[in-house]
Amino acid sequence: MGRLASLSRGASGVLVFLAIPGVAVLLLGAGWILSLFGTDFQVATLALRLLTIGALFNLAAGPVGLLLMMTGNERLLMRNVLYMASVNALLNMALIPSFGLNGAAAATAITAISINALNSVAVRRRLGFWVLPNLQDMKSIMSVTSSQ
Repeated sequence: MGRLASLSRGASGVLVFLAIPGVAVLLLGAGWILSLFGTDFQVATLALRLLTIGALFNLAAGPVGLLLMMTGNERLLMRNVLYMASVNALLNMALIPSFGLNGAAAATAITAISINALNSVAVRRRLGFWVLPNLQDMKSIMSVTSSQ
């Protein structure tokens, strides 16, 4: 499991590193980017920022769902996904009437962060490692890809 842990963390770290510029552009320039499609789209600025944050957490968590599936823990993964789909539906019912588009984006971001946290804990408990990026694993995956 040591090699799997290192590769998972390294891949996650490299992806987060590569995504940082895009995330910064989306967070800082959300209104401007949306205005390229017309002024009516600028109302989605907060929604775009919320979804970007959720996507960043999804990226940082790494391939936790795939790790669970590949290691015989697909039933646990299925339960986690079904549970979080229910939570997402409830959050949407609670947030959309009051907050509209931003409520839907918040529900989606909260769900993305939560499912990845849940699956990260499951990987830690079942496989014995965290899939959180660190610099050492990023270096090792860069050396693996450059040597091939």
